[in-house]
Amino acid sequence: MTGYLKNHFCVIFLTIALFGSAATAQAQQQRPFRLGVMRMNPELDEIKPLAASDNGGFVIRGDIIIGSFDSKNIRAYNMTNRKTLWWQSIDSEVTAPPLLTENALIVSTRSGRLAAFNPTNGDKLWDITLDSFSERPLTLSNGLIYIVTAGQVAYSIEASSGKRLWVHDAGFPDMVTVRRPPAPVIHDGRMIIGLATGELMALRVEDGKRLWRYNPFYQEAKFKDVIGEMTVHNGKLLVTRYDGLIAIVDITQERQVIWQDRQSSASTSTFRSGRYYVGLTNGEVLSYDASTGRINWRAHTGTTPSFMIASETNIYVFGANGRITSLDVGTGTYQWGDDLGSRLSTSPIVVGNKMYVSTGLRNIYGYQIQ
Repeated sequence: MTGYLKNHFCVIFLTIALFGSAATAQAQQQRPFRLGVMRMNPELDEIKPLAASDNGGFVIRGDIIIGSFDSKNIRAYNMTNRKTLWWQSIDSEVTAPPLLTENALIVSTRSGRLAAFNPTNGDKLWDITLDSFSERPLTLSNGLIYIVTAGQVAYSIEASSGKRLWVHDAGFPDMVTVRRPPAPVIHDGRMIIGLATGELMALRVEDGKRLWRYNPFYQEAKFKDVIGEMTVHNGKLLVTRYDGLIAIVDITQERQVIWQDRQSSASTSTFRSGRYYVGLTNGEVLSYDASTGRINWRAHTGTTPSFMIASETNIYVFGANGRITSLDVGTGTYQWGDDLGSRLSTSPIVVGNKMYVSTGLRNIYGYQIQ
């Protein structure tokens, strides 16, 4: 069902002036350049429930933002004219960041449904049922969606039709798992997945046949889940695990660890321009040279990082409690901080020189970044 909900949504923009005088230069360094805040669900914000969570988050195309309004509806909103374009009912809460393709918005829900909507008008294009829900980001490659569910079942699905091409069951996790595992990586005809056991697994994208399963290192720990961002650098796979393993792995048939480091428990990671940034549960952030494993710098944020985004000049660290810390990308020096006062559940989005951060209360904050 689609429709225009003129009277049911309230969006408030707060404009913060930027001071240009020399007298305020030092204060500017300590202050984030916040553009404003959109209250996507004012009623939820007024209630401010304890530990509110929005696992789905949102996507942006141009001046249109699309995301979950509540556990039963998703909404498309024009940020320029401040009008709702459409809304669509869903069967349960969104559990993974929506995937926006050229012609479809793909949404995964708690019931195990995977559905596609027209991003222009919200019409449903197709929907299918999987074995369970997914909290991992979906991966799109050559018109195919690659998804791994909470039951560690991998799928290859045609984005245009929802047709399943193949399914591979990697085995249900035998213990409680860490939330938000990394998205599958598609490289050289292979789908590479991080498992709750800390292992890496490669499937052939043509038919889902398992090529190999490899554990780069074993360390006694309750949780060994692969977390953060997996990425391929110079043909090798960078990987971070909850047990504190940071490594780059040769993912050819000759699988071997090129370099590795062992830290206290890791919570997230991200990659940019030859540097691998890793957040630890003790609040530290480390910058590695991705080719050699040498630590360039380490800094302390005071809160466990849940997400990180690296730009050319800054690394933005987002704590689960709503604290944002901006560090100099080259030195780790503190630049500025902000506290949103509500937990963050989904990865922020950068579009051009603007960064959007969503809280569990479905308030979206905008920042002007370098």
